Amino acid sequence: MQFYGNEVFNNNIGVSSSATIGGEDWTSPNRIHDNATGVWAMAGGAVVRFNTVQGNQIGIDADGGASIRNNLLLGNTQMGVRVAGRPMSAW
Repeated sequence: MQFYGNEVFNNNIGVSSSATIGGEDWTSPNRIHDNATGVWAMAGGAVVRFNTVQGNQIGIDADGGASIRNNLLLGNTQMGVRVAGRPMSAW
């Protein structure tokens, strides 16, 4: 399953999945904005690619095993990416 070409906003969690969030390229990106958490990439092989993630508190929250690539993250207020529930700066 793939989830692409959507606008998702004003939610607690914009998109959550253990599948693919985003298309094959930039022709139909998801616009995910103004959520508490923009994307929750759940354990089990989630792939987050070719999305614009903007103006959320947390842009992408990724569990272990998730792949995050080719995204545009802008103006997320607490952090752009949090990996396995911890800020990357904590490592």
